[in-house]
Amino acid sequence: MVNRRLTDLQENQWGEITQFSDDVMASRMMSMGILPGSCICMMKKAPMKGGICLKVDNNKVALRCCEADSILIKA
Repeated sequence: MVNRRLTDLQENQWGEITQFSDDVMASRMMSMGILPGSCICMMKKAPMKGGICLKVDNNKVALRCCEADSILIKA
């Protein structure tokens, strides 16, 4: 299966985190509990590349689109 960016998901779609494309952002995401192997759901997307709301292992997290682009998933 091909890795996709988290921002490719539509609202209410699920995926599994496989890796991060940016090491600096990876350490920030992991400190928030966003880990490889976690199930992740795109809850809401703001218009015009604004923020997004995610559900990661029963926790809700809001990220900027540029931050979410560093998360690679398999869906």
